[in-house]
Order: sequence, then structure tokens, then C-alpha cells
Amino acid sequence: MTALKGILVRLKTKKESGAGTDDHIYIGIVGSGGGGEFPLDVIGFKNFQEGSKVKYWFGDVWEGIALKEAKNPFQANRWNNPSYRHIDLDKVDYVYLRKHSHKGGIDDDAWKMESVQVTLYGPKPKKRTYYLRGDLWLANEYGLQVWLEEKTDLKKIGQRKRKGKAKAKGKRK
Repeated sequence: MTALKGILVRLKTKKESGAGTDDHIYIGIVGSGGGGEFPLDVIGFKNFQEGSKVKYWFGDVWEGIALKEAKNPFQANRWNNPSYRHIDLDKVDYVYLRKHSHKGGIDDDAWKMESVQVTLYGPKPKKRTYYLRGDLWLANEYGLQVWLEEKTDLKKIGQRKRKGKAKAKGKRK
């Protein structure tokens, strides 16, 4: 068993009017070797505001540079520590992001996610990264949960972004 020791979450909220939320957001892990949800809530901090780019960490993240300016969610090193959940990193099948709506009906506090990247850490150098990009609304009327795709080479994500920008610039000429 390769124990899950830490989690690093990079989360961007879209920069447009009404994109932010005060609702709770969770990262979920599902697999045949265990799972659980981890709330992204930092006490005294406006977590999911319009245009925000925030990093959150739980447990043991051994890439120190990744922790620069990262927020430690409530109880992330106690009962919310991934190493206490006994999750087998090698048996993780899915990672998802979920918004919890406080209100019923279509009048909840909708939230527009721009991107999310979740890195799961085992003992050094073992890690797995999941990613989702896309201007997605999460609300009662749109759905409250999205599933992330595992990425084995994050450099390719950056290359795709740069190629897309180059194509866009070429179309303007």
C-alpha cells in the first residue's frame, strides 16, 4: 500500500461578475483503497471570490516550493489530514470537486470555476495529479460536482495553453 500523505489543490475562480460564492467547496477522492472528502475552507479568509487563485494544502506535501502562499484549511493537520484516512494512493480511481449549496431551488449561490488542479502525495517521490479546466458553473440548476482527469505530464497542459494563445494571436492578424 502506498499511503496518501498529502494533498495540494490549486483553484481558480473565474474573474467575472457573480462568479464567486460563499458556499463550501470540497475535494473528493474515490478508490478501491479508500476515499473521503476534504473541505477547502480557511477560517477568516474569503475563499472563492471572483478572480481568486488560491492554493490549499493538507497533510504532508513534500514539494516545498508548491506550498508558497498556500492556505491550510480548517483542521487540515488533524482530523482533516489525508494520512488519517488510510487511503491507498495507487488505488485512487477518481478525484472530484463538489460545491455544497446552502439553499434549495435555483436561487443558490452559484460559483464559476475556471480551473482546478489536485496533486495527491505519497511518500517521496510518489505523486499523482488531476486537472480540469473549463469555465464551469456549479449550482443547483447546473449540477454541483465535476470529475477531474488524471494528468501524467503537466508540461503538455502548459504547451496546449501556449499553442492555443498563439493560434488566437494568428487569427487576429
